[in-house]
Amino acid sequence: MKTNRIIQVGSIVIMVLLANWRAVAREAEYQGKAVSEWLVAMQANLTDEETRQADPSRLAELRDQKQAQAREAIRQMGTNSLPTLLELLGAGESRQLLKALRIKDEDIRKGLRSGHPEYREAIRGMAVDGFTILGTNAEPALPALNKLLHGDPSCQLEVTLAMLRVGPKGFAMLTNILNNPADPTRNSIIWVLGEKGGKDKAVGELLIQALKDADWSNRGNAARFLGGRCPEEAIPVLIPMLDEYKYPDDTYTMDGLVHALESYGPAASNAVPKLYSLFTNAVVGTNWHAAMGTGKIIMAALKAIDTNAAGRAEEFLVNSGPLNYARSGYSRTKLTNGLELIAGGVVDTQIFALTNSFLASAQLLDPKTGKWTETGKMNIARFDHKATLLPNGKVLVEGGNGKPSIPGRYPPALSDKELYDPATGTWTVITNR
Repeated sequence: MKTNRIIQVGSIVIMVLLANWRAVAREAEYQGKAVSEWLVAMQANLTDEETRQADPSRLAELRDQKQAQAREAIRQMGTNSLPTLLELLGAGESRQLLKALRIKDEDIRKGLRSGHPEYREAIRGMAVDGFTILGTNAEPALPALNKLLHGDPSCQLEVTLAMLRVGPKGFAMLTNILNNPADPTRNSIIWVLGEKGGKDKAVGELLIQALKDADWSNRGNAARFLGGRCPEEAIPVLIPMLDEYKYPDDTYTMDGLVHALESYGPAASNAVPKLYSLFTNAVVGTNWHAAMGTGKIIMAALKAIDTNAAGRAEEFLVNSGPLNYARSGYSRTKLTNGLELIAGGVVDTQIFALTNSFLASAQLLDPKTGKWTETGKMNIARFDHKATLLPNGKVLVEGGNGKPSIPGRYPPALSDKELYDPATGTWTVITNR
């Protein structure tokens, strides 16, 4: 059907057109350019010829004018542009697109011919721009958008964003879909609402609702995207969930909950006791890699919410055991009695320079039971040192770096040596002469 005829028809014919949008072979036009041409123009910079002829000081202004002209063209074509926008949003077989659309940009044409996914994504992004420009004028396309959303997983994110950009009716349709626990597009909707939905209270309320989703990825994403939204409504829901879901059974949900609470800062102070408990349990865990990730995430939240609580957590960390995730630079020596001597090291602290973050302490670890006991302290705090088991069963520790005399200075190199006697649990300094 020719464009000039389409312009004359009423809303009933438009709806029929939308229902059969994939059969459309001709685009609507404005000032001799088709919809797809205007969409490309909205993305493109000035041509080489336009740049040569323009005053260099006005290049940015001219680009803005060119893009504004393209946006106005889409508005002028209105609902007549919807079949093309839907075709672009679906971004089906690339060669069919080339035949159906008058895209003259050679780079885009080459990309579409190559079938590379990036070009299809770019085409879909152009379509989303078109729906954004039309806003509520694109409401007749909602049934077709809903059909596309549930028919082609590859374009769910872009279709969801287009529905969001249509306005209140599009948002209401997404809300209804999100309220259906069996709908497979929920993940895309949560993602788009979180990333592009702005700070509207209605979006925040939907994300709070999605915190109870049966799918772990939806719960985790909802929590992450909730950050900063609706504090009065969200915080009372988030805190009890720290007990409902556990590390490491559901790490994704738990990390999302902690990140969300972190975003509220001191307003989430009621979460401090639970976060502190989670931290202390994490740093003494047997899974070092898991504890490292979990501990850092919870510490970041404590820092944002209550620095005093974060300081107490770090003091616990320093004294939590021989092999917590933040301790490094220690020596580990297997003794003749089967125990391991863990000596010295440094604990990476974030809140303040704890006086005992450079360690002189030493512990004996039983590798069979995982239990550890304190033994005598070295006379000098040191890390990155060398430890050698001697034939007599004693341990010689030498070298490494010590605690700087002034905070922030580089730790000094050590020349003194120390000898550990397992029989007495004591250290003796051996001074070089």
